[in-house]
Amino acid sequence: MVRGADRATSPRALRREATKAALLAAASTLAERGEDPLDPALVASLAGVSRPLWYRYFPTRGDFVEAILASMHAAPPRPAGDGHEPAADVLAFFVTLARGLDANAALARVVIPVSHLPGPVSDARTQRRLAAIERVAQRLPADVPDRGRRAAFLMDAFLGMQLAWSKGQVAGRFADRVRQDMPWAIRGALAGSGPGATAKPLPRKRKET
Repeated sequence: MVRGADRATSPRALRREATKAALLAAASTLAERGEDPLDPALVASLAGVSRPLWYRYFPTRGDFVEAILASMHAAPPRPAGDGHEPAADVLAFFVTLARGLDANAALARVVIPVSHLPGPVSDARTQRRLAAIERVAQRLPADVPDRGRRAAFLMDAFLGMQLAWSKGQVAGRFADRVRQDMPWAIRGALAGSGPGATAKPLPRKRKET
C-alpha cells in the first residue's frame, strides 16, 4: 500500500502531475498565439493527449480555470515581519501577486474575467480573496483600527486594478501598475495608526480609467 509522501511521488502520481503541467503549458501557448486557451480540444491536442483525458483531469472548464489561477500564484508572498516598514511590506505583498500574473500575462488576461462570472470559479475566487485579506491584515500594525476592514479595502483595490488590467484597460506590466497605484490605498489603510491617533475614513476606491 502506497501512502503519504510515497503516494505523491509514485510513478502514477508523477505522470498525472506531468500531464496537468502539459495541459497548463498548452493553454499558455494558445493564449500567446491569440487562440482560445480554454478550448478543451485545442488544449488537449497541443498537449498531446486525448480530449477525454482532459476531462478526466478537469471535469469542467471552471476546474481548468481554477487550476490556471492557482498555478499563477504558486509562490506565495513572503511572510510578514522581515524587517520592512508596514507600508513597504504590504506593497511588496501585492507586487508579488502581480508578478505571478505578469509571468503569463496573455493567459491571465483570459482567465481573470472568467473568474468574476457567477459560478464555482467565482466562489473559489471569493475564498482566495478571504484568505488574502487575512494575510494582508497580518501585515498591518496592531494599532491600526479595524484591520480586517482596511485589509479588505486594500484587497478589493488590488482586484479592481487586476480586472481592469486583464481587460486591456491598463497597458504594460501589472506589477508596475501596482507599484504606481497601490501606495495611495496603503496610505489610506494605514491612516489613524499610532498612539492617540484618530481613525480616518478609508478613501473611496478609484474608478479605473
